[in-house]
Amino acid sequence: MKKTYTYVGLGGTFDHFHLGHQEFLKFAARLGQHLVIGVTNQKMLLGKPYPQTLQSLPQRLKAVKKFAKTLRVSCEFIVLDNLYGTALDDQRLEALIATTETQMGCESINEARKQLHLKPLPIATCPMIKDQTGAELHADRIRAGLVNREGLVYSQLFKKLIKLNQKQRTFFTQAQGKLVDKPAAKTSGPVILVGDQTVEKFIQNHWPYNLGIFDYQIERQKSFGLSRQLKVNQKTTNPAGYITTDLSQSILQIMTQLHDQQLHLLVKGEEDLATVAAVLHAPLAATVYYGQPQEGLVEIIVTETVKEKFAKALA
Repeated sequence: MKKTYTYVGLGGTFDHFHLGHQEFLKFAARLGQHLVIGVTNQKMLLGKPYPQTLQSLPQRLKAVKKFAKTLRVSCEFIVLDNLYGTALDDQRLEALIATTETQMGCESINEARKQLHLKPLPIATCPMIKDQTGAELHADRIRAGLVNREGLVYSQLFKKLIKLNQKQRTFFTQAQGKLVDKPAAKTSGPVILVGDQTVEKFIQNHWPYNLGIFDYQIERQKSFGLSRQLKVNQKTTNPAGYITTDLSQSILQIMTQLHDQQLHLLVKGEEDLATVAAVLHAPLAATVYYGQPQEGLVEIIVTETVKEKFAKALA
């Protein structure tokens, strides 16, 4: 099938290379015989949300190049340190490929071309890919821990009341991280605690944390310890052996408020399974701590792999 153009230009951040990026490159490959693909450098990422989990330029370039090999068109890659790249001096370019998000950037390129007495380039716009809820799939939301690269929205796992079956109970009663004596000295994301005993241990040792989730019980016995002295910012309910939509939504909501402050969520009922929802709602690079009976403190570093493992266990 004959292509519309010989040379086309496109660019992006391509962080956490996802389904939307794939469709963008496929769209460009359907129009052009040769793609000039720009990938932004780290300086152009200043101001992006959740910067601690932005991938490096080599990581992002590697992902784009790997997928580009499947397109069966010729490609060349440039590093972008500004909006324009080579679009003002590469005479081979016949069109620009944009998404609805980068359309304005392409229009700015054409304005700059006009000022240089160059002919504006046609702009072909690829629609944004939507996740399972109909929201646009963005790397920002992947870093925020809300969605995976294929568009699965983790909150959708909790749309209905979850009662764990035997296989799930067996899985989640096992330590899902490593046993530690104390928390990591430095973390790049928020620190989330689940359980009165865990919260009290952090308070007693003056270890910093961002969110504490507790139910005023230790080993299902009423606790009158330090957790009762804490300011409760939010309350929810959750019976033993279940994960309610209320618990999930409360954790998701309070996660959005973690901006250099310490917050507390009180669960009326039992918070044991709050760890599951906390991991699935936490931003990437967050650290979740909870107590493993008879073993000690468990540390979970929240990664895409961990989220997928938890999501699969709930499916």
